Amino acid sequence: MIIDVLCNSNGTFFSDTPVEDVCAKKQSDCLRNVENRINLGLERQLNVVVGYIRFLLSSEQKKTDFRPEDENQQVTAMSCVSFSKSFCLALDYFTACAVVVKYLTAEVQIIRDSLDGGNLTSIMLEFGRRFYKVFLNHIYQFTYNSQGAMLLLCDINEYRKCVMSWKIPDVDKQFESLHALANLLVVVPENLNEACSSQLLVDIDRTMVNSFIQLRVDYRSAKLHLNAV
Repeated sequence: MIIDVLCNSNGTFFSDTPVEDVCAKKQSDCLRNVENRINLGLERQLNVVVGYIRFLLSSEQKKTDFRPEDENQQVTAMSCVSFSKSFCLALDYFTACAVVVKYLTAEVQIIRDSLDGGNLTSIMLEFGRRFYKVFLNHIYQFTYNSQGAMLLLCDINEYRKCVMSWKIPDVDKQFESLHALANLLVVVPENLNEACSSQLLVDIDRTMVNSFIQLRVDYRSAKLHLNAV
């Protein structure tokens, strides 16, 4: 079309004429349409990826994973408030975690190959937030004894290492806080109040803190040691 040729000429042939406004509007509408289609495609892709992560977690994680019954594998609850990251070297993370991390790594590489600059940062931030929400909801599906809670912390450490490579500070902070929340499942009841006062939990809603404490298998007895949280 003639108007397409004129648009491609950057206004050389019709500067300061009515045609310039028509062409500028056509160009703007075209760019907006392309942008909307790209955004729709990215939204659908994120939904698919996050949905598959949800499927992997639900299908690979066993109901008894976080409440192992074998007394030979039981680990005494730690009396200290802080959970040592090095302790995870003595344990292993679950198959579900390994599968999800592998999938995450592959998908993130595809995203990095496809986007850059601010677009990449925005997508990774949104992706990280959605992944955090899916994993948080997954955690809420279980109750935890001391051994299971330590294994959960090992899983969280693996996810933290994965998301830290994305270099998105807001997502890093979410998983740091999640680690502190999961630590509430490990400490002995006498130290729950101190654990709840962790600096990493300062910005966390108290309702969320209480929700995590209620995931303990010994919640009924543990809550007797709590002041108002």
